Amino acid sequence: MNGASAHLQPALRASRLAVLAVFFVNGLVIGTWVVRIPAIKEKLDLGEGLLGVALLGAAVGALVAMPLVGALVSRFGSRRVVGTAALVLSLSLLAPALAPNLPFLVPALVIVGAANGGLDVAMNAQAVAVERGYGRPICPPSTPPGASEASPGPRSAAFSPHKGSPPCPTSPPLPSSPR
Repeated sequence: MNGASAHLQPALRASRLAVLAVFFVNGLVIGTWVVRIPAIKEKLDLGEGLLGVALLGAAVGALVAMPLVGALVSRFGSRRVVGTAALVLSLSLLAPALAPNLPFLVPALVIVGAANGGLDVAMNAQAVAVERGYGRPICPPSTPPGASEASPGPRSAAFSPHKGSPPCPTSPPLPSSPR
């Protein structure tokens, strides 16, 4: 190993760990939102159909944001965009919890979807940049898109708050009380 590659290894290792951390934290953040959907549905007294309409807002937000964030990544670099998108996503999760009704919930979820879709584009672009530095893949090839960031979410559902707790998606998951 020459001097340049020896100096590059610690930086690449740190970048790889940062990418893995962003994927993991994204999964935890989204997991805390997903397990709170029933509480928000109950709080706003939404039926299945209206909840579906509201959740469609997140998909619309992601579809709109993804190409725009791709352009931002090209212009400013994925590292900068990842940090900004992660901050925006974390802050945007307050909006659905505070929405007093469906007309406020839908745009709140558009923003959440845009922030999450943007983070997804940026963190995957950063992962590609790190893989190029390594000269080999750093993510398992069998991992379907979206699986890495989503995996902690279902596990956190086991620790979702008990029925009647406030639907604040940013509060830490708490063990359920005995029923």
